[in-house]
Amino acid sequence: MKEMFFSKRARIVIVMMLTLSFLGSTVTTPHLIPSARANVAPSSRWVPAGPMEDKLQLSIFTDQTAEFTCLQQTPPCVDLTDSPLTPAIVPLLTGNPNYLVTSPVAEHGYYELEFNLANNYWGVSMNFGNDPSHATCVSNPATSACAGLNIRQGIAHLLDKNVFVSNDPTIAGRSIAIDNPVPSDNGGLPGALPCGWDILFPQSGSNCVVGAPGGTAYHLAASTGTCGPSSCNFPGMQDLISPDFCAAAAHFIDAGLATGTVGYGAGAPSSSTCALAGRSAQLTGIAPTVSINPVGLFARVDDPARYNMGNAYAGEICALFTGAFLSNCSPYLTTTPGVSTSFPGYTTPTSGVSTNWWIYTASFRDVYPFDRSLLTYNSRFVSGTPTDSPPCLGPVPSSSASDYMYNCLPAFDTASAQMESAPCLSAPGDPVPGQMAPAFANCPSTTQLTAVSAGYQSEDILGMEATTIPSFTTRDQYAYLSGWTGVNNGAGTGPPDYFSFLNAWNSAPAVSGTLRLGFAQTARNLNPFLTTTPADQLIVQEIFDTLLQTNPYSPTQSFGWLASFHSAIGPQPRDPTGTKQDILVNLRPNIYWHDGVPVTANDVKFSILGYLQTGGRNAQLLSGVIDVTILDKSDLLVNLNNTGIFAPGNVGSVPIVPQHVWASATATPCTTKGTASCTVNPAFLAPSFDPVANHVLIGSGPYECRDLSTMVVGGGCSSTGTQSPPSGGSITLQRFGFGFSGTDIAHSYVHDSAKYELWQWADQNANGIVDRSDANSIVACFNQPIGTPGCAHWQAPAASTSCVASAGSCNSGSLSFPPGGNGVVTSTQVSELSAVCGSPWTAPLPYGSLTNVQPFPVTLFEGGVQYAGGSSAPPASPPIIGCTPNVLNFTGVTVATNLGLTVTATSVSGWATMFASDQGTSTILSYRNYTIPTITFSSFGSGAVRFLFHIPVRPYNLSEEVVVPQTGSVSLSLTRDLDININGQIDIVDFTFAAFRFDSMIGDPLYDPRADFGAFGSVNIIDIGIISFYFDALEFY
Repeated sequence: MKEMFFSKRARIVIVMMLTLSFLGSTVTTPHLIPSARANVAPSSRWVPAGPMEDKLQLSIFTDQTAEFTCLQQTPPCVDLTDSPLTPAIVPLLTGNPNYLVTSPVAEHGYYELEFNLANNYWGVSMNFGNDPSHATCVSNPATSACAGLNIRQGIAHLLDKNVFVSNDPTIAGRSIAIDNPVPSDNGGLPGALPCGWDILFPQSGSNCVVGAPGGTAYHLAASTGTCGPSSCNFPGMQDLISPDFCAAAAHFIDAGLATGTVGYGAGAPSSSTCALAGRSAQLTGIAPTVSINPVGLFARVDDPARYNMGNAYAGEICALFTGAFLSNCSPYLTTTPGVSTSFPGYTTPTSGVSTNWWIYTASFRDVYPFDRSLLTYNSRFVSGTPTDSPPCLGPVPSSSASDYMYNCLPAFDTASAQMESAPCLSAPGDPVPGQMAPAFANCPSTTQLTAVSAGYQSEDILGMEATTIPSFTTRDQYAYLSGWTGVNNGAGTGPPDYFSFLNAWNSAPAVSGTLRLGFAQTARNLNPFLTTTPADQLIVQEIFDTLLQTNPYSPTQSFGWLASFHSAIGPQPRDPTGTKQDILVNLRPNIYWHDGVPVTANDVKFSILGYLQTGGRNAQLLSGVIDVTILDKSDLLVNLNNTGIFAPGNVGSVPIVPQHVWASATATPCTTKGTASCTVNPAFLAPSFDPVANHVLIGSGPYECRDLSTMVVGGGCSSTGTQSPPSGGSITLQRFGFGFSGTDIAHSYVHDSAKYELWQWADQNANGIVDRSDANSIVACFNQPIGTPGCAHWQAPAASTSCVASAGSCNSGSLSFPPGGNGVVTSTQVSELSAVCGSPWTAPLPYGSLTNVQPFPVTLFEGGVQYAGGSSAPPASPPIIGCTPNVLNFTGVTVATNLGLTVTATSVSGWATMFASDQGTSTILSYRNYTIPTITFSSFGSGAVRFLFHIPVRPYNLSEEVVVPQTGSVSLSLTRDLDININGQIDIVDFTFAAFRFDSMIGDPLYDPRADFGAFGSVNIIDIGIISFYFDALEFY
């Protein structure tokens, strides 16, 4: 987003894309900085666990310059910056042994000049970007209906982007010009052919191809560097006598802003006249409406390149009206320097439209693949009010709309919606770089355009309408202090990356247990429903986790994070009307919010519906969501109105928020769309609401916000106790689990270092999932003496622990009770394995397939606690004992269950994993992990224990009944769900429900299929016998 940020999570793409080859737009790359030859940061391998530091301290600065000064002072006051280095600083730090400088990475972001299309420019309404057809404006450009387009296309001529990026001292050598609003490394979308966009000055030449070099659009001749009698203030500016300045004047004249120019006389100069150049194109005969409708330009002062670009455009606009290259020329233009927190456009009105800004130097961060940036301009993401509808399509008012530019082009809305709903990325026949005319393709066996073809058409529409002026993208290098390990140079992001903040560790940091990160700007809004800037999102992503995550080195590799399992499946029988695809999600077991409350599927539903309700930045990632169906506390279906290839990744990338904190009604679970339980508390959505001051910043992520004075969770974690401390202030986040043992389930992060070491230990056969063979192996070693063959692995700890006191805190519980074995295998070790049985760490990707991941065994940290080594004993192959695989079929559903049971003379306990799939198509329908507490034989008054597993499938849930005798084999069977009242036990309510319907059959008013446990078509004596046999038995969910 513009100076908005999609977190790394927002870059998730589904695994189907792994097999595709991605081609970026064809671009020129002049003078890119070569990799440093000394003190180059190592290519750190990453690990999906952490955090390894106790605290993450975010130090706030006025701008990048102050941040870099702090990094270089003696001693440095930060360890790492959130801003890439300028070209001048790179050689200084490369030669200094106190720093490590990263290799250049192509940023998944870009910079542009934006227009508020709801505003009036010098007396001309932009009409939300709506102009007559391009052909109409070509044939009759001076019509008043084309005035807005003329103004935008005229401004597009005023800066030579290639000269700017090659010579601006803050980005020279690390940037390239662009003409389309996507990064050059974008996941496969070539740039649209730009030469026919200009309604007055059509272009020709060798660059007029698909994937044209950046800087081709709206460009007639190179900037000479001269502005009037002296040199230009900024590179790339056009002189009064240049062809492009002449073209800009012609557009302004056709817009009705003036009647002629100083050098060319009355009327708009023609294309052939402007090509001759040599005469001043300063405007004359300026219309009276111009001075009484002044325009403002907001130039971001905290980013030098954007500030310089803004002032360059401002100087050119002023020169058009006055002949002088000034940043301010009242009453025509006023330039306002400012930071993100002072830009008024980010707060969008919930009634009326925003008219408090005109032109803005904007940026995108972390937008990969290409749909993430293009969809931002779709008018569904305008703050929907009667004032802007039509032509805008915003469904709800929002104070934080992503299309705050009011880009409301029906043709673009259609094309970008086709892109987002495309069932495939690309196909033969798509536009390819070098074509003189693009071709388009449909996805195989469909009539739907591919994402690339629809994305190209979206680019083309924006380019013709010039509703934004994309300017440049960068290749970034960062520096951090020597001594830090685990700092990832992430693809498209560099070190300020989610997993860097989990993996970074230093044996002797400047501040004990603390990674100090510089922030060139303060946070603007930490409300997860209203975040706007990169600073906002960087903090939010550390506090609120997402369903999926991505490999920092390979953004096409996505895997479950809060989700243990996820799958795109076809529509289910009871889906809401219009559902074309479901995303089945099974939550990882034992996830807790920072306040100790369990995370459930209801929280996921609340979060998704909340983003749609509030219409903020994340709403565009959920644009295809109709509703969320809760199957049980850990399983859900996200119901989508399309089969788009981007949908699973988009849904998986939004932060999950606790309903019990943020809902209007917190006491009852969110189950029904539109109810108070599924609605965000409106008091929390006021632009002035501060979640830090109000102590509601509670998530389930790796870091938590705890009051610096009282240590109360959820707020007070900044130097001011608010979400936006000023320059010189700071925000300090604390590792979730700080002060507790790493294996503590309810008080530490679900992916922390200790739990990862435990998972590695439990996955003895190192196949990426704790499975039946692991369970068989540990059960075979239960109560066996030390030295029993095949048991060395289970009798040893998951890792040896030690304290590196200089690194940070050393929790006594973590040191004294390491995860894994501790001699003879007892129920403790079996329970540890049971807690993760059936749980892959990075499903559906095998751990070893992850690019640049650390190999086993992994040494991890928890502040000063070091978890090192771990058992390397070869896998044992004992006989199957107490772990029974079973596959059953019932009413078209196949259920595969693995049981790990500990059976003693008096009781049964253990775990189970279950996959339910469609018997015909093998499509996964649900996946569950079950924990079986100790159940005594005496409680059943017989020689067998009976219990059931709840299996969520459509149209009727199932029960898997389990009978465990004291001696002999375990038996399993399937029926429709016996726990009709869903209370976890087969009781009198369930029995009465079935008995009341005894002897009824299909067609009878009394018949209810829920009581037809055997699916016979009638409720008969067998059904009554089944529920009688399992009466009082527990059903596990």
